[in-house]
Amino acid sequence: MAKTLIYAAGSPASVKIGDTDTDLYLQVAKDNVAVDLTVVTSITVKIADANKNYLKDISVSPSSLPDGDKGILVVPLNSGNISGLNSGDYYFEVWIVTTGGDSEIYPDMNVTKFHVFNNIVGGTTVLTTLTMQAFLDRITSTQNNSEIVLQAAQAELQNMDTAFNNANKALNDLKNGNYLTKDTLSSAPSFESLQTQVNNSAVGTNLIVGSATLSGASMDNNGEDTGFPTTFITDYIEVVAGENYTISTTLSESRSRVAFYDNSKTFMSRLADQKISNTLPQTITIPTGASFIRFSPDEDNGKYENNFKLEKGSFATDQSINPTEILTKSDYAKIQAAIVALGGSLS
Repeated sequence: MAKTLIYAAGSPASVKIGDTDTDLYLQVAKDNVAVDLTVVTSITVKIADANKNYLKDISVSPSSLPDGDKGILVVPLNSGNISGLNSGDYYFEVWIVTTGGDSEIYPDMNVTKFHVFNNIVGGTTVLTTLTMQAFLDRITSTQNNSEIVLQAAQAELQNMDTAFNNANKALNDLKNGNYLTKDTLSSAPSFESLQTQVNNSAVGTNLIVGSATLSGASMDNNGEDTGFPTTFITDYIEVVAGENYTISTTLSESRSRVAFYDNSKTFMSRLADQKISNTLPQTITIPTGASFIRFSPDEDNGKYENNFKLEKGSFATDQSINPTEILTKSDYAKIQAAIVALGGSLS
């Protein structure tokens, strides 16, 4: 059953300290039907502070309620009932004992709030009576807050110690001449590690050398050439075990065949054929022990060496040819010089 407790129409929801003539009017209902308060055995209003720690009781006589049969509960907030309450928010529940001896608590969800305001004089009294649980709760809260503040202070102190030690080390390095210069930068271990990473990175670089590896063959289940004259298979492409590589194509549909080889270029295994397209690349992970792969598109109606890309990483980037296949300005100059030496010209 839903038990509700709300303010009745026209009821205040607050009181000032020192006001001895304020009543709260509460509507008590069960399943949206007013509870007849004139037939219950007892009514107790239990008050808690803003942290919902129980403080005190206010007893209300059922026979004193003029509209008790309509579920209207009158709670007097006289000097005796609110004595010792400071200004702030407070919460209450209504506990009813029926003639049958049952206890009912209103509302059945959450609690109802009222507020105590300071008067213009501003003086308040301190509530001197606390339950043992409220006292323990406050002690625990204070202890927890103190521990949090202490931990924050210790962390800040540790940060200050670290900053001091770093600054002291930097000062000593400067005094001893231990600092990087233009000449020493390239030999610094961190710089050498970074340079190695850059040199080993092939992300975005097509590892297939199309024109150089065209062999006029496809790949069988043992990773060997099958001899079909209109397809191709790559040379041995060096890879790193455990890393990802992605195969992409500009064709609308093709098939991918990949074989793995150890460091002596001995065949290990081959992946099953997989369909790939210009919208569906293939990402593979190099198995343990593999040092090389060979790739074939398994196509038999044209030469496709320039329509495929194999690159490091798990994402396909725009189609490009291997950097070694790009004619540089220096290459062009050499070709031009050779032609001129043979008596020709190239403008």
